[in-house]
Amino acid sequence: MSDSIPAHIRAELDVTPAWWDQQYHALVTKHIPRDLDYHADHDLDDGIQFYASSYSIAPWCITCGIRLGRTPDG
Repeated sequence: MSDSIPAHIRAELDVTPAWWDQQYHALVTKHIPRDLDYHADHDLDDGIQFYASSYSIAPWCITCGIRLGRTPDG
């Protein structure tokens, strides 16, 4: 199906904000470790534990813009 899109339109579609976001997140996933020790001296937002259920949200590294302990794909 992608063969039916002309090359000049495909080039324009590939540089949409969503495409750049995907590229950025792929680089972040590949190059920034998600363990707490690596981010110890960074600005961190504490995780949240919901006591009414077993649901919790992992800490967020404000410096790097990633959720710690979260697997890169999800």
